[in-house]
Amino acid sequence: MPRAQYIKVEEYVADLFASNEGVTAPMAIAAAVNRYPKCPAIDAAFAFVSVVSSLEEPFFLYTENDEKLAIDMYRSIAAFTADIYAVEKLFGPSPTCSQIKDFWAESKEAFFTSTDPKSA
Repeated sequence: MPRAQYIKVEEYVADLFASNEGVTAPMAIAAAVNRYPKCPAIDAAFAFVSVVSSLEEPFFLYTENDEKLAIDMYRSIAAFTADIYAVEKLFGPSPTCSQIKDFWAESKEAFFTSTDPKSA
């Protein structure tokens, strides 16, 4: 994925956490998947990890609950990467976020809500 797109995914998720107190980790991941459907899913996962590493920095504060959010985000990233693995096994390598979203819809995935937190 071009560096500029990776930065857009990272900035989008960071902005969700900074500007929406009620955003959960699964909501943020689902929102990014919806917003960047052509993004390779593994690149999005890396962008999510980058955001979490910022949450762990003591000088950088998104929310009052950054420690809990970081733990929840790591768990959500683990579930997201498991979904990437499943889609790769079903349909071949390098799935896009759109393919992950389709997988969630077909499997009735409840962990990742498709609600866009910015529209709530």
